[in-house]
Amino acid sequence: MLYVAFWIYNPVTVGMSTRGSNDNIIALLVFASLYFLLKRQYVIAGLVYGLSVHFKIYPIIYSIPFYFYIDCDRKAIMSGKKSLCSILCSNFFTKNRLIFTLVSASTFLLLTGLFYKIYGYEFIYEAYLYHFVRKDNRHNYSVYFYLIYQMYDLTSSTLMAILMFIP
Repeated sequence: MLYVAFWIYNPVTVGMSTRGSNDNIIALLVFASLYFLLKRQYVIAGLVYGLSVHFKIYPIIYSIPFYFYIDCDRKAIMSGKKSLCSILCSNFFTKNRLIFTLVSASTFLLLTGLFYKIYGYEFIYEAYLYHFVRKDNRHNYSVYFYLIYQMYDLTSSTLMAILMFIP
């Protein structure tokens, strides 16, 4: 309850919610994905994770840790019997990992296809492509915030925005 209260009453969370940011919904979906992964319910976890990535693209960064968490022999790693690298390489493709990957990718692709059919290219541009060319000098969590802020009016700022998006 303490962690939930900290999240709900966090001034950053409150501020972002009041200006229309849906990051709290994204966090809920990612946490729900993690919950179902911990419960070993890989189909439900894949559905929720695919929805979270469709909702906003940045949860894609969690795909690698989620993937390697599934079927990882944590006891062998913790006891020192096997190295992390040998375990990750020995069972890279497992049934559960493939189920999670296929369900989450299918959910993402089906939802994206549905919304493309409804809204056309405008959906693809606003949801995904816009991030490559945007000039947002007030971006909340960018490590390049100050540089973007200082270069906002310069003609080279579009190129800088694209280069800063790549990492």
